[in-house]
Amino acid sequence: MEVTVTLYNGYNDPNINLVDDLNKYAEKILKQHNISIKHKDSAYLDYMRYLHRRIPIKPRNILKSDVFSCPLEYENALKSMEQKIENGSNLNPYLTKSIDNGLFEDNLLNYWNIYHFHITDKLDNRNSKFSARSNMLLLAIVNDETVYMLQILPHNAENIWSRQEYLSIVHRNWPSLLGRCKIEGASIDQVLTDKEMGVLQKAQVNTFVAIGNDLYMPMGGGEAGDGSPINIVLKWNQIHNYLRRSEMILRDDFWNITKEAGFDGLIDKTQVKLTLHSFEINKYVITIVENSRLAYMLKYGRDKSITAIGYIDDIMDYMQG
Repeated sequence: MEVTVTLYNGYNDPNINLVDDLNKYAEKILKQHNISIKHKDSAYLDYMRYLHRRIPIKPRNILKSDVFSCPLEYENALKSMEQKIENGSNLNPYLTKSIDNGLFEDNLLNYWNIYHFHITDKLDNRNSKFSARSNMLLLAIVNDETVYMLQILPHNAENIWSRQEYLSIVHRNWPSLLGRCKIEGASIDQVLTDKEMGVLQKAQVNTFVAIGNDLYMPMGGGEAGDGSPINIVLKWNQIHNYLRRSEMILRDDFWNITKEAGFDGLIDKTQVKLTLHSFEINKYVITIVENSRLAYMLKYGRDKSITAIGYIDDIMDYMQG
């Protein structure tokens, strides 16, 4: 992901706000895609939520549960979908149209890590960006390698968004997917009904699920108080804190870093223009572009220092390596 955000810092009084710059970038991208913004001060969180709802385009294998079956009239449409899964076609048109609504929270995905697909081989007449809507939904877990097909259920099936049966299916067929969710040495006195589970989920109350004598956390991680996926909020907090620490280091030690790298004589100390050039988890780059092609990699050592890597072309080679 390429990011261009600018800021100036004077030699004696640096003025840096990387978080604000990143949010402005995210806000611009969301507006270009007509995605409404839920968090005015954390637009990059909304951008992450948007990506979370979508499925990356790549080939995947298909596995089906022991209770999986498809109604006869939907078999051809399912076969078409399966070919697209294995060929690496775009699966997002089969999802809910609300994936482009920045205010939307998918409880089934956020709590259970389960996507629901409309089973069809036709496009929507009113919006060709999506497939036609269907009465039957495919419930599936999707990771980078595999689509795990749990069940096909009617769209109006009772408690379809909060059925605890889904976890039992996963537990029987692919227990490794639940390994990190198991709570060791814990038990529960009262088992919730699916209806009660749905009521709590709509209120953003994270609950455990009992499978036999074992207790599990939600496969999807659950939701924060505002409905955002907890796992995404935690990632955003990591990025936010990382950039804030970077700002502190740059304010306190920018010119020492510059001098130690041998760049001191190449930079105008009265006006330095910093650009957050590239951004991805665990690889953050700030480049000095006012009077040179010098670059600084925001990569922490054990002493929480920032390393001055070299010229921007070297940085781009590093990012692609």
